[in-house]
Amino acid sequence: MSDTKKDKKVVVSKRTDSNLISNFEGFLKNKYHSFAVLKIEKLTSALYMVSGFVSENDPLRARLRTCALDLVSCITDGRKEGFTARCLEIGTMLAMAERAGLVSLMNSKVLSEEYAALASFAEAHHDQLFGSGSIDFSTHIPEAASIGQRYPQGHTSAPTKRPVSERTSNYKRHQSRRDIILSLLNKKDRINVKDASLAIENCSEKTIQRELTAMVNEGVLLKEGERRWSTYKKAS
Repeated sequence: MSDTKKDKKVVVSKRTDSNLISNFEGFLKNKYHSFAVLKIEKLTSALYMVSGFVSENDPLRARLRTCALDLVSCITDGRKEGFTARCLEIGTMLAMAERAGLVSLMNSKVLSEEYAALASFAEAHHDQLFGSGSIDFSTHIPEAASIGQRYPQGHTSAPTKRPVSERTSNYKRHQSRRDIILSLLNKKDRINVKDASLAIENCSEKTIQRELTAMVNEGVLLKEGERRWSTYKKAS
C-alpha cells in the first residue's frame, strides 16, 4: 500500500465496553479513571488504524504507536510522568504526517483535538486518575464509547440545567457538522445525505438533511435532484 495514500475517516466500533469495565472493576479507582482508560483504548485503536497508512519503514509510524502505548501504560500504572508530553508529541507528529500527505486533514485534526483534550482532562483530574483512592462508582461519568465524545467536567451529583451552555454545545455540534460537510466537498464534487452520515458520528440522517438544507438556503451549497436522489455541491 502506498505510503501517500490518504486514510479513510476513523471508524470507531459501537460495541459496548461493559465487559472491560466489569472484568477490571476492582482495578479502576473511580469513574474518571474508567472513562480515561476507555478513552485511551479508543484513541490508541484509532491511531493504529490511521498510522497503518504510513509506510512500515517510516519511523513516524512506529513512534506514533509507541507514544500511544505509553499512554496506555501510564493510565493503567497510575504514572503521571510523561503523560501530557506524550499527548503533545502525538499531536505534533500528526500535524507533520498531515503536512507530508501521509494522513488526511480530517483525521489529523480529530485525533489531535482528542489528545489535547485528554491532556487537559488529565491535568484537571490529576488526583482522580493518578492518585491513590478508593473505588467509587457513584459518580455518573459517561463511557468513552466513541471518538469525539465530550469529557466529564467533574460533577459529583446530577448536573443542574444550564441553558446557555447547552446552546453553546449545540452550536459547536452544528458548526462541526458543517466543517465535516465542507471537508467532504473538498475531496468530492458532490455528496449525498448518505455520504455525510458516514462521516458525521452520532447524528441522524434527518439532522444531516436539515443541515444540508440550511446550507442550501444560505447559499453555501447547491442542491441537484430530489428526495433520495438529491446531491449537494459547493456554490460557486
